[in-house]
This record gives sequence, C-alpha cells and structure tokens, in this order.
Amino acid sequence: PLCLVASRWMESALHGRLAASRLPCLAVDPLASVGVLALHLARRLFAGPIFLAGLDFAYPQGKTHCLGSPNDIAERGRETRLYKADGAWRNSFRDGSTRLSGGFVSDPALSMYAGLARRELSALGGGRAAYDLRQGLGAALPSVGLDFIEARRILAALAESAPQRESASAGFSQGQGELGLNAGRARAFLENEMGLASRLRAALRDGAPEGELMELIRACDYMYAHFPDPERVQALELDALKRLAAEASYWEGRIRAAMS
Repeated sequence: PLCLVASRWMESALHGRLAASRLPCLAVDPLASVGVLALHLARRLFAGPIFLAGLDFAYPQGKTHCLGSPNDIAERGRETRLYKADGAWRNSFRDGSTRLSGGFVSDPALSMYAGLARRELSALGGGRAAYDLRQGLGAALPSVGLDFIEARRILAALAESAPQRESASAGFSQGQGELGLNAGRARAFLENEMGLASRLRAALRDGAPEGELMELIRACDYMYAHFPDPERVQALELDALKRLAAEASYWEGRIRAAMS
C-alpha cells in the first residue's frame, strides 16, 4: 500500500494548506537523514523485523564520498600535476571526528544521525527484531548481527508467511469510496497550488500592487526557502524576484505534471 508522508521541516504556508486538505498524510518529524527516515517509516508502517544494510553513519579513512559522487568528481577535477586531491583525508581527521572499529571514521553530523537511528531502533517494541547485516562496521546500533546466509533463511521464512502477517499500515488502507474522495481532495489541493504558482508568475512578469505581490510571495514561501538569502525576496530585491520567477515557472510545470 502507498502512504503519503509529510515532513514539516519548516514553518511554511504550504504545510498549513496541506494539513487543511484532509488528505490521509502521515506526519513525521524532520529527521535530517534519509536513512533515519527509512527506519522511522519501517517502524511505524510495518509489523515485521527490520534489516540494516548500508546505514554505516561512518566512512573508511580517506573515503568520505564514493567514487563518481559529485563531491568526488569535483575533488578530482581540481587535481593537477602538482596538486593531488586530499580533501577526503583532511575531512577524516578534522575536529570532532571519532575513530570506530575497522578503520572507520565518524564526524559530528554522522554521529547525530546514528543517535537518531538508535532512538528509532530502541522504540521498536513488541518483540520486533532489528538484524544488522553490516558485518560489524560503522556506528554501533541496537541490533542483532547477522550473516547473509542466515538473513536469507529469515527472509525466505518471512516471504512464506507474508499473507498471514498483518501490516502495521492497515490503518491507512482505504475503500473505493474513500479513495475517490481523497483523489478529489488531492486534485483540489493541486489545483489551488497551481493557481497560486500561476498568479505569482504572472505578477512577477506583468507587475502587481505591492500588497498583492507580498501576499502571493508569502503563500509560496516554499519556492524560495532554499535560497541562501530568502529575506531579499521579501524585501522585493529585483535579482531575488527574478530567481523567484524562475522557481514559480518550475513549480507550475511540476504541479501541472502531477495533475496529469
């Protein structure tokens, strides 16, 4: 089953409209890490055990980012005959870094994410198990170490019993009538957002009274929340409004695609 999820990572007019839409949307705290969010959703929506893989919250010394990632490509792009990239090594020994077993390193941000993951796993309850497939590497998490052979056996047994097991997400299941009602609510929500984006784009292109423009800008605050200088949008600085116009056009297209 599908479940709508909303993380209220900022106080936004958009979040207020979403809350008022009466859509069946699961509210979650802003958890900073997508790995921790996955743990949180697994804990709340599903009744079975959790298998941990890849959530290291650490990295091998000198390997802060994997090959081919944007950071790695940028670092190697700075290399010359006289300069070899060493940013990953500097980061491995910066202030606040801690040494873990197996030559792994964690930093303050990753340690915070690991703490959030420990909180999620400690809240499992109900006799549910958390199995750790990380082979003893990375940050310590409250879980049972497991090799891949044993994990395959447990997963096979779970697959056989799947029809009998009850999902914790049963409360989110909907009948056909309710599905139709929520589809209508979703379309009404998107149509309203589409209208706001179109009106803002038109106001920025053609001009509008300052009061009307400010009202639209506040209503569409999610469009510029990621700007490094969002206060300049509300101060109606011309260059900031030009960036906002590009965002309004982008979101108008995104919402139109969602409605189709």
